[in-house]
Amino acid sequence: MSLGPYRPPTNVVSAAKASLGGNMIRLLLPVLVTAAGFGCEATMTSTDKERFFQAAREGDIQTVQSMLGRDPSLVHISNERGLTPLMVAVSSMERNLQVVQILVQAGADVNAQTDDRVTALHMMVDVDGPAETGEVPSQLARVLVHAGANVEQRNRWGHTPLMSAVVGGTHHELQALIDVGANVNKLFPSQTYPTFNSGRTTLMAAVGDPMKVKLLLQAGASVSATDAHGQTAFEYARQCLTEAKEECSDAHETEPDRCDEVKTRILAELEDLGCDPDAPINGAGLTARQALDAYSQESLDAASDFDYVSQLRQSIRLIEEAMRCGSRENKGDSHRK
Repeated sequence: MSLGPYRPPTNVVSAAKASLGGNMIRLLLPVLVTAAGFGCEATMTSTDKERFFQAAREGDIQTVQSMLGRDPSLVHISNERGLTPLMVAVSSMERNLQVVQILVQAGADVNAQTDDRVTALHMMVDVDGPAETGEVPSQLARVLVHAGANVEQRNRWGHTPLMSAVVGGTHHELQALIDVGANVNKLFPSQTYPTFNSGRTTLMAAVGDPMKVKLLLQAGASVSATDAHGQTAFEYARQCLTEAKEECSDAHETEPDRCDEVKTRILAELEDLGCDPDAPINGAGLTARQALDAYSQESLDAASDFDYVSQLRQSIRLIEEAMRCGSRENKGDSHRK
């Protein structure tokens, strides 16, 4: 899904900074997905198509089974955004493993793509709420991959599902994709989004989150690999740290303005899609505008408590330790020879 003309900062410190930029996009994108997939449909006549999408989104097992029993072809439908019921089910804040299993067993195409080449595995990490943590991401990933989902499919921005998890997912979502065999050593393409990851390694994209760095290193991410700019992850992280020290003093001053800019652009995107941002997007009557306001405030609160410099230092220590371990292993191999 495109956020239109929004462009993240291009300097390196903002690139790795997991405060407003990264978290804001991660927090607000589910609202756009939900509204785009359902906000427009909420005002339409309640046809089988809309009812089936709603049941998939809400994890309504009985309705999904009943409707598929009457019309098995419903598993193959898509909405005006190119989202299938399976995509909606895995990306919903109320996502239900049993509903996903039912859709897969009914023949849902686990490799179906939107116009942005997004698959269900990509959508699995594009979610907010309790279902983004715990066992749910791992269970969903296993079901999709067991059914033949391509874990290395790249979307419009060149992201594999694992890359999407590194950029905007949770630790649980990242681990889930690692566990199903996703490659942790791929490069982001030169034309990607956010632009600051252009040509970078997957490990580099995680330097603002030491837990993600740790997970990637444990999964075999290379510390010696160079990116398209000739840098290693250690060199890139040190560059980020240098710039962070120089710029962190005034970083938070621009965050409220950036937050308002992102909200304005997302609301405009919804209106361009023909969706009413003040129409309910769930059963509780929550509107897209209200959700955006709540999520943006949450993001600002998180950003105010975020110590980017400290996060970078932790990542650098992890990378240094991995480099030392690699050096010791190489020496051991040399002695054995």
